This record gives sequence, C-alpha cells and structure tokens, in this order.
Amino acid sequence: MTANQDKRNKHIFKELDASFSLSESTRKRMKQNIMVEIDQRATRIHSPVRKKPFQKKLLYTSLATCLLAALFIGSTFVSPAMAQVASKIPYLGKLFEPEPITDIIFDTLEKQNYKVSSVGTVYPDGKIMDDIQRTLKAKGYHLVTIGITTHVDKDNHDSYSIDLEIADTETRTDAIKKEAQQILKKYDQANTDITFTKVNGPKREQDGRWGTIVTTIGDGLLSKKKYEVVGIGYSVNPSPHLNITISRQEEPQLFAKELEKVVEEFLESDKMKKQLQGDSYEVIIQNEAGERLN
Repeated sequence: MTANQDKRNKHIFKELDASFSLSESTRKRMKQNIMVEIDQRATRIHSPVRKKPFQKKLLYTSLATCLLAALFIGSTFVSPAMAQVASKIPYLGKLFEPEPITDIIFDTLEKQNYKVSSVGTVYPDGKIMDDIQRTLKAKGYHLVTIGITTHVDKDNHDSYSIDLEIADTETRTDAIKKEAQQILKKYDQANTDITFTKVNGPKREQDGRWGTIVTTIGDGLLSKKKYEVVGIGYSVNPSPHLNITISRQEEPQLFAKELEKVVEEFLESDKMKKQLQGDSYEVIIQNEAGERLN
C-alpha cells in the first residue's frame, strides 16, 4: 500500500469513527477487516471490476442523480453506486480508485450486517475545481460553491455539467462563464456545460436553520402515534412556515388547534430560540386532502 493510499485510508477511518458510536474494540476490528479486504483486492487489481446488481439498477433508474462537491469544506459524500459514476468523469476520476475504496468499505460493513447507506471520504484533491474557485474569487466574483452534476438519460448516456452557485447580487455571469471555460480548456474539458444557481445569502442561512428545526419537530411528531402526523414540511419563502399533515378523522379542526399549540410551545422553548433567531413564522396544519384545519 502506498503512502497516499494509507493517508486516504486514515481520512476514511476518521469519518467512520465520527459516523458510528462504536466501542474501541469494534472500531479496531472493522479497520482490520477493511485493510484485509483492500490488500486482497490490490492483488487482483487487473481483474474485471464487479458491479453490484443494485448499483446497476440505481444507475439505470436515476434520471437525474447529482454529485455536489462543496469545495470550501473539501469533502464529498457519495454512495458506492455514485462513486462508480463519478469515476467516469475525467476531472473527478482522480478522487476515486479504479475500484473505489468506498466500495471496499461499504462491502466490508455490509458483510458485517451494519446498516450503511453511504460512505464518506475526504480528499485534498480536486485540481480543476480548485483552479476555477481560486481564479474566480481572486477576480472578485461572488462564488459560493462549485459542484459537478451527473445526468443519466433514458438511453443510459452520461452527460456532465459544472454548477456554480453565485450570490444573487452577482450579475457578471458571462464573464464568470468565460473564466471557467478557459480553465476547463486547460484540462481538455472545453465542452463541459456550465450552469449557474443564484443564492440569497440570508435566505440560505435561514433555510438551513429551519431545516434543522423541522428535522427536530418531525422526529418528535412522526414517531408518536398520538399526534397522528403523516407528513411535515417547511418553506422560508416569502417567510417561514411549517406545513403539517395529519390523518385525524374525529374533530380534526379541534385536534389541529391543540397540535398547533404543542408545536408553538416547542418553538418558543429555550431549546429552540437559538435556531429561531426571532423569526416570525406560521404553523399550517392540514388534512391528507390538503385542506387547512387551523
């Protein structure tokens, strides 16, 4: 095993340690099993790569699967199936081994009956996207993040594009696109599509806070039958509001008003004030037909 492989493995083991609440002995055993599997696969590196049936099915049925690389944190989290897709992209291929190490880890955990849906890896690479980000920011463009999007069409043909998230106040999209194209040309990727997503900074921050709020409330309401909640969602546009769907049949309006009080009491608690940050909001409770009850 090379020094670079060993360094990458340490990054991955760190991610595993952070993702699972495991005892020290269990972590050591898991790492040992993964290392054995890596060594075994290294001896047959020239043999055909085995593709899992569920991965192939996922690839064919996903019409618009996205891999977004947030460069400011320098990490990617992808499923093993998407790692295979990403390895086909010239400028992302450097992030993955011919048989991705995420596959090796996923297989090993799966054999030990751990319920894992994805494996995270941390890499310091990403030369082409680093170049784009560094160049645009150095020239004063308001770039938020940069990502790669993979599309698999109905004929199973792959197409790729770069999505640049920019501040909604940034108007120089033509100049930004030209700069990005020049960099892509250096890497023989001149035909790559470039798209833009405009981001409102304050709204993005508010949306993130309310996403956390709804996750917390949803865990409580959906896990307790007495609330009869079958769905929960939210939006911060134009202002924050919660949408809660209930299945209650008996006196649904009265029940909705009581549930609204429960939710508001929780939102006004000391625990949630930090997340709310003084936002005004509305709680909307509806039945499964979409009719408002409160």
